Amino acid sequence: AMLNALQFQRRRNARLESIAPDRGAECSADTSDALVAALPHLVAGIEGFFRAVAVGEDRLGIQDSLRIMSAWFTYGHHDMVHAAVRSGIDRSSIAVWLRVVPQLISRVGTPERSIRQLLGTLLTKVGVAFPHAMLYPISVCYSTAEPGSLRRSAARKILRDIREAHAALCREGQTISDELIRVAILW
Repeated sequence: AMLNALQFQRRRNARLESIAPDRGAECSADTSDALVAALPHLVAGIEGFFRAVAVGEDRLGIQDSLRIMSAWFTYGHHDMVHAAVRSGIDRSSIAVWLRVVPQLISRVGTPERSIRQLLGTLLTKVGVAFPHAMLYPISVCYSTAEPGSLRRSAARKILRDIREAHAALCREGQTISDELIRVAILW
């Protein structure tokens, strides 16, 4: 509920800024104060979602994982939120993140450095533990990203780390991945 309230305030302020720019700045200051006051509650919510993921069912675990990601990618630039997410990732099973690999990879080029680094670490852990599940999606991410982009460099680093742990599997997987991409383009 706290996450929904903060998202509502952010959308409301964006609408107000588009209608009355002078009023929008005033509301942003109010939202900033509300966010600082809400951070401890947001952190508690994130910790609760991590506990729910650890003990939850598959269906509910995906929803909770997606809620964690929503809070992480929206408010992860705050130190308290970043610390809560890092702690939760360290305590949770890597297998939990297999269900949301596509969503994680879609954020691999996020401009916020701390979020990008933690996300890269998480995807590397998933890739080392389950290379068969990560090779194709991260190869596609690397191949389709613009040269020199944050997305491409993050994907290259993840692929390099997976390759160090599983060299033969990565060579074979890269060949298959390249062929699948080639066939998809030519189809």
